[in-house]
Amino acid sequence: MERSLKLVKNVPLFNWLSEPELALLLSYLEAHLECFPKGEYINTAGSRVSNAEIGCLISGRIQHVKYGARGNRSILDILTPGCLMGCGHALTTRRPHHTTNMLAVEECLIIYFSHQKLELYDPSVSPLIQRLERKIIQILAERNSKLMQKADILSKRTIREKVLTYLSYLNLEAGLDDMVLDVYFTHQEMADYLHVDRSALSRELSKLRREGILNYRGNHFLLNLSNDIFQEIVIKATDSIKFI
Repeated sequence: MERSLKLVKNVPLFNWLSEPELALLLSYLEAHLECFPKGEYINTAGSRVSNAEIGCLISGRIQHVKYGARGNRSILDILTPGCLMGCGHALTTRRPHHTTNMLAVEECLIIYFSHQKLELYDPSVSPLIQRLERKIIQILAERNSKLMQKADILSKRTIREKVLTYLSYLNLEAGLDDMVLDVYFTHQEMADYLHVDRSALSRELSKLRREGILNYRGNHFLLNLSNDIFQEIVIKATDSIKFI
């Protein structure tokens, strides 16, 4: 438990707290930790929302997945440590059922806490609650920015534009001078994330490699940032971020 609390203190939602403050706040919020093994669904589409707790991913990685009528998979989002879960149910008009699937692609540790306790006044924790609420808003705003980037990627007309825009955003996140990227996906998962056919994606990646725009092995990418085509895409991605 002590090791888990140290992990909790590492995420942005709680890293501003001292250990005594963290213990006090978690007790007040009726927080509890849950561990999900790799490959387990945290929730599934159509399942009933049993409570309206807010969750924060402490460790591991989650794919936000939806399946079409024919079983085709779309990866809507990737959740990494620090991301919040359940805010749509807890902080807005409650929906009785989940509409998407949350799949643990690594062993995941999640801390859940009562959103209802955020609305109550307790002088012993009120200053901590106020700052926690600001942190929640900040994290949700950052997540919204990420989703706007995803919308920008999907708005591109060709697979080439989608791939290069996606890699450009990853490059900007890593730092403009960083030419080496490790993406979260296999090629099949990347195709599901970009909403394109797997074979068509492989052909486009091979073409980009032949043209010297990038090189790759598995999920390890080496970007040729001096390439004019790539530079143009990076500039467009940079301009898009200014308006998100």
